[in-house]
Amino acid sequence: MRKIDKIYALYIFLIIGILFYLIFFQTKAEEQNIGLIKREQEKKFIEQNTSQEAIKIYKECQEGQEQECFVENNCKGKKICIEGIWTKCYQTKICVPGKKILCSLDGCSFGYKTCNSCGDGWSECELS
Repeated sequence: MRKIDKIYALYIFLIIGILFYLIFFQTKAEEQNIGLIKREQEKKFIEQNTSQEAIKIYKECQEGQEQECFVENNCKGKKICIEGIWTKCYQTKICVPGKKILCSLDGCSFGYKTCNSCGDGWSECELS
């Protein structure tokens, strides 16, 4: 191979490399522009449509709304709507499951109340 042929081959290789480089970065730039345009369109939609219908599209629930749900062991819990999104289901425990406490049956005799399996309530007072 002559020296001039090597220079032409190198020149052609360099041009092809530059073309691939430009095509790759042009494609990436277009993808980024499409993403920016989409975000701008969503922002304009939200700004222009401040009616209740538009707000409902982006929110799961209304502020302060509560919903019953179930946590582990099929115990009742609740979730609350905060800023249009439901919290995780949680349970408010008032006692330790299985714990017994002293209670009055009639003012003279005493028995025990037992915390239920979910920890959210007590049984009736009964003799032990």
